[in-house]
Amino acid sequence: VSRETPDLLNFEKSMLIKEGAEKISKLDYPNFWHQGNLKLRLSYQFEPGADADGVTVHIPLPLLNQVEESGFEWQIPGLRRELIIALIKSLPKPVRRNFVPAPNYAEAFLGRVTPLELPLLDSLERELRRMTGVTVDREDWHWDQVPDHLKITFRVVDDKNKKLKEGRSLQDLKDALKG
Repeated sequence: VSRETPDLLNFEKSMLIKEGAEKISKLDYPNFWHQGNLKLRLSYQFEPGADADGVTVHIPLPLLNQVEESGFEWQIPGLRRELIIALIKSLPKPVRRNFVPAPNYAEAFLGRVTPLELPLLDSLERELRRMTGVTVDREDWHWDQVPDHLKITFRVVDDKNKKLKEGRSLQDLKDALKG
């Protein structure tokens, strides 16, 4: 390799860093999720197809019943735009065609709202209606079509930070660990 193409493995910095990476900050991928007085550790896993692909919220067992579902559907700031695009693309075609291109509507939406102020779908339905006059019915959204890495994983841990149970539904974890 070195004689014929000595520069084959020499890379410019720009070749290794994704365009726009300089716009990413620590605020986009925080270490903790704050909910009321609770401060829950976050971890990140890039492993497409794995159960915990994406963002994981670590919940100590004694705090489990204090954690509420609300807010988590907004995702972390660094994945929020991608989530909104995926949600718009989950709409049935006759509805979805009113919001093309989806990335433009996602950007406009995020520029108009205060995240976590209202439930995500309430905000999204309201703002899309304001932008276009088109009403999106709640049953038109298809969370099952949203890629798993855009859905929060909840991991309940013991006092030694050992995983007790994990899943994408906080309520299912609460039900499974009652007692």
